[in-house]
Amino acid sequence: MGLVLVLLAMCGGLAFTGWQVLGADDPATSTAAGRPSDRPTAAASGAAPAPVTPVPTSAAPSSAGPSDIPPGSAPQPIGISHVVTWPDHLQAVVYRVQRNDLPVAVQADHPLDVAVLVEVQIMNNTPADVTINRARVRLWYGGNRQPADGYEDGRGFDATIRWGGKVAGEYAFAVPPQGLTKLEIELIPRPGDAPARWVGSVG
Repeated sequence: MGLVLVLLAMCGGLAFTGWQVLGADDPATSTAAGRPSDRPTAAASGAAPAPVTPVPTSAAPSSAGPSDIPPGSAPQPIGISHVVTWPDHLQAVVYRVQRNDLPVAVQADHPLDVAVLVEVQIMNNTPADVTINRARVRLWYGGNRQPADGYEDGRGFDATIRWGGKVAGEYAFAVPPQGLTKLEIELIPRPGDAPARWVGSVG
């Protein structure tokens, strides 16, 4: 008799355990007809991850290129990152300024000055070829913005730039050494163009 009771108790425990596993009353595992669903539950399959929104950081690479400066703006720092763009997409940049010795022929008129060589590049991003043969480049120096005398020792612009092409010009000026800490360069590539201006210094 005792053995029978033990067996009945074990069978009842198994039946109870089986009911718990099937979860007959659990709506997550039952269909509308009350049968277990074939669809896995969230607990079995794992909850879907929440969408992640990227957070921009300062370390992310920037897609911005060189700054695009309209002509006629305030003077910009000398360097290839400061590109002046005219309305027809002709562009220019001052990419090098260097100090040098004055040629002997120029020293007679400027015995205490040094040479400042300014290299300018013009890029033709217009829809047509562009002829640059009357470009005007000027330079001022010092805190009181004194005009520098140019002399013929560089190579100016005298070329037709194909669409998508570029050309460089070099201009030479006589400047007192004390004026090298503040230079302002102006370029007018074609008659009637608004001027582009850059500022900087040279050692």
